[in-house]
Amino acid sequence: MELKRTLIVADASSLINFEASQAMDEILETCGLEVGVVHPQVWTEVLYVRRPGIPDTAVVAIDLEAHERAGIVRRLRLDPAEMGVFVHLAGLMDDGEAASLAVAITRRLDILGDDRALARLMKSEAPTVRLLSTPMLVRQWVDVCKPEVARASEIIENIEKYGRFVPAVTEPNYQWWAGLRRPTSREG
Repeated sequence: MELKRTLIVADASSLINFEASQAMDEILETCGLEVGVVHPQVWTEVLYVRRPGIPDTAVVAIDLEAHERAGIVRRLRLDPAEMGVFVHLAGLMDDGEAASLAVAITRRLDILGDDRALARLMKSEAPTVRLLSTPMLVRQWVDVCKPEVARASEIIENIEKYGRFVPAVTEPNYQWWAGLRRPTSREG
């Protein structure tokens, strides 16, 4: 029996963070989520990620289609009714975030995004849309799965090192995240 997952929409940087974790499907499945990726605006921004064992300047292509086949990612297209919202938002932010936010607003979906500018803009443009973050979902995964501390730390280290993401100190889950860092992880 396949479990029903809640559809959310995501921006490119958050998808790259989860791909960098090397546990994207596991984390999002545990959280009961299916991630909508607006095509082509966001889909074509999620291209590459760094990986352990290869030079820091090298990257690996991200295969969103594999996540789509696994039922974790769903390709979304802007409906004609969403185009006006998208055009308005595209004047305020990049096209990928604008497309994701337009879909979140019109379809009443939560949005996964880690960009501070997105969070600020949502206060005026989308006050009813709930913003999810990478730290929020990683913490939910840890709370549910209760992995060894070393495994949770490894995921956080992968996101920081290979996704090049460190949460802002204003992120509600920042202290929790920082508490799981290994001593060699980057500081934000």
